Amino acid sequence: MHSVLPEKPRFLFLDIARGLAIVEMIHGHSLHALLSPSLRAGGFFAAWNYVREYTAPFFLLIAGFTFVVSTLPRSEEYRHFSTSLIRRIARFFFVIIVGYVLHLPFFSLQKTLQVAGTPAWDRFLQVDILQCIGVSLCLLQFLYFLRLKTVVRTMILILFIATVLVMTLCLPFVPLIEALPTFVKYYFVQSHFSPFPFSAYLFFGALCGRLFMRRKHEWTGSAVILSLALVVLSGIRYIHPDTILCSNFLLKSGVLLFITTLLSCGERLWHRLPSVIKVFGQESLFLYVLHLFIIYGSVFNNGLRHLFGGTLSCGEVYTVVCILTILLSLLAYSWHSVKHTYPVVARGFRYALYITFTIRFLTRPY
Repeated sequence: MHSVLPEKPRFLFLDIARGLAIVEMIHGHSLHALLSPSLRAGGFFAAWNYVREYTAPFFLLIAGFTFVVSTLPRSEEYRHFSTSLIRRIARFFFVIIVGYVLHLPFFSLQKTLQVAGTPAWDRFLQVDILQCIGVSLCLLQFLYFLRLKTVVRTMILILFIATVLVMTLCLPFVPLIEALPTFVKYYFVQSHFSPFPFSAYLFFGALCGRLFMRRKHEWTGSAVILSLALVVLSGIRYIHPDTILCSNFLLKSGVLLFITTLLSCGERLWHRLPSVIKVFGQESLFLYVLHLFIIYGSVFNNGLRHLFGGTLSCGEVYTVVCILTILLSLLAYSWHSVKHTYPVVARGFRYALYITFTIRFLTRPY
């Protein structure tokens, strides 16, 4: 007789948080790609650049938080080699692969290999946020695969965060790093979203997820106290300037945890929102890839940057942001509906797309 597995709880505040991060990505990438250079000065642009630094850490923190929230209710399912575990690991590797596909220099394996050793090859191999998320989640899954006590696992997560921050400072001065193959080296240094230091935000999110799951009734108070403590501790930069990296991590983590806590207080409100808004955050990977295709283009298409470059005014850019947000919301809702109404059709479409892409990429000579 098969035991009934507990359903994974769905907390809408995490979907809303992911949705907000995606909207800020659409906003940030649109400004970066389309705004006229003459308008990239002054207080507004400086303020936007500062706020933009919080977007990726927020996305990573929510990824770690969501991992724990979805894992703990079915932890036994992921503590042995099962179909569920294999599927989960496959999803993590798929995220990593998508990260590389987004930076392909050509839609041809033969032509891509021909640029090995050039700047185009280096741009292809550099680690972006999807690779950082995929690799960090694999490490997190390994930690949760082990049958460790809660206290031990929590201490290891704290150790992970401390190790990542310390290694971020040390790695540029380690000669062995430069001797590594380029593909491996970029996971340590010289990437825009290297796991060092960005995986620390995902591991911190996992700690927050554990706190939320273990102390739901006291979550708000505990989380606010923790977030304020982190912001206060970030002041160590004024005591010792060499602690700037740690200080930045503490400040961003504290602010982002506080925002997440505020969103969690509105959980009942989020359930009253139209489905199109609730679904937006659930399809974050779909939206992330699609908005990059539209704004920056890819090996498959020319994006808005190719059409307009840095020629638009603020008003024009924000018009693009509004139109893109509405369009992507409708596309996400449509895709989400198809997946749940016709799951076999959606799965078949995905597999056909993956197979077609792979065959074309491997066989196309130019």
